[in-house]
Amino acid sequence: MVSFWRSTDNLALLVSNGLIETFITHPRTGWVRATEAASPQVVEELAGLIRENRALTDQLAKLQINSKKDLLQDVLDKTVIYSKKDENIKISLKTIFVSVCHLQPNPTTGAVRDSLNKEQADNKAFYSTVEDGLQELYRLGLIITRDLKPREDIGGSLSRILTRVVWDLTDRGSQLYTLIQYSVDEEVKMPGIDNRIEN
Repeated sequence: MVSFWRSTDNLALLVSNGLIETFITHPRTGWVRATEAASPQVVEELAGLIRENRALTDQLAKLQINSKKDLLQDVLDKTVIYSKKDENIKISLKTIFVSVCHLQPNPTTGAVRDSLNKEQADNKAFYSTVEDGLQELYRLGLIITRDLKPREDIGGSLSRILTRVVWDLTDRGSQLYTLIQYSVDEEVKMPGIDNRIEN
C-alpha cells in the first residue's frame, strides 16, 4: 500500500485513511481499550478457577474409578458359585479370584481347583464349579486366558498337545487384588496358603 503526498496535511489524511482501511480489510486482535481489558484481579480469579476445575475433574475421575472398584469388590464378596451337579458344593467368587491371584504366574484351572481343595481334585462337579467361577471372573474383566506354549525347540503336533490354557490377571484384576490384599475388613482364607501380610 503506497500513497504519494503533496503536503503535511495531505500526509496526515492519507495515514488516517490508510489505517482505517487496514483495520477494516485486515482485522486483528488487540487494539483493546484499557476500560475493556481484564484487570489483574479478573485474570488471577480466572487462573484460580481453572486450577480448581482441574482439581475437581481429577477428584471426580478418582471417585469414578473407586466406585467401579467398590462395585466389583462388592460383587466378589456377595457372589457364590453353586454346583449344578452337587448341591453341597459352593465356592465364593472372591475365594476363586484370590486363588488365581496367589497362583500367578500361569495358573491352570486344575491348579486353581487344587489350591481350593485338594481333596476334591477328582470330583468333576467341584472342577466344573471352579470352571464356572473362572468364567464369571472372565466376564467381569478381572482375568483373561492365554495359551502357554512349550519351549520353542518342541515343534509340530507335540507342541499343540503340550500347550496349556492359563489364567492371567487383567489390569483391573491386579488393581482389585491390591485393594483386597490390603483390606482390613475381611480376610480371605485359602487352604494351604498363608494370607497374612508381613509388616
